[in-house]
Amino acid sequence: MNLLEDIVAGLRDLRQATGFAVTYTYNGNVLTGILATIGNTPTQEVISDDGATVRGVNRDYLIAVSDLTHGGIPVIPLDGHTITEADGTVFEVRPLGGERCWRWVDAATRQHYRIHTQQVTNL
Repeated sequence: MNLLEDIVAGLRDLRQATGFAVTYTYNGNVLTGILATIGNTPTQEVISDDGATVRGVNRDYLIAVSDLTHGGIPVIPLDGHTITEADGTVFEVRPLGGERCWRWVDAATRQHYRIHTQQVTNL
């Protein structure tokens, strides 16, 4: 294998070892049992209009394109879609730090999304 194939295989192994099922909701469609892994995401701090510091819980989810499909067609993550964890905590797909709301984990093979989210329930 070449280096790129090794990285993709490592991502597949990581997902299987640390992944957990989430529910992905978009445009009234609900996809259950989507295997996700949490990526490193910094906590975001914003200064509100009244000068208070507000901490936002951000989380990146690593999800295989092949897992995030509806009717065999890949679902492109868009702003406003949601990811719900088993405990009911909901994260909304949102742009992060000037990036769109997702990017490729593996840009050369485009097999995994890194989806940026912000927690919207159970704060």
